[in-house]
Amino acid sequence: MDQFCRCATALFDAHHPAPASTDVSPLDAIWHIVNFLAPAVVVALFTAVGAKLAFSASLRAVAWRRLLRWALLPTVAVAIGGLIVTGRDGAMLTYTAMVVAAALGVWFASVLTRRA
Repeated sequence: MDQFCRCATALFDAHHPAPASTDVSPLDAIWHIVNFLAPAVVVALFTAVGAKLAFSASLRAVAWRRLLRWALLPTVAVAIGGLIVTGRDGAMLTYTAMVVAAALGVWFASVLTRRA
């Protein structure tokens, strides 16, 4: 058994070499943040534009930038919350929650506009 473990470890090490450096440069940090927030921005943008196109009569008084803002804030919050809850980025549960949060945000923006 001990020989099997040594062989398996050597095989794993041969196919998965250690990274040369684990330091993250400022540019790498920026790219990590941009790539982390990209799905939230895309979901919010598609939700805002789609709502404006699909419900043009009822959302005529609402600017698309306001819809985007009301969709973007909850999706970013859900992305951060999903990272905290699941411990990793890119969980399907997080993406599903982002779509629901964006839809609720756009709905809330339309309700606030009708009351004003």
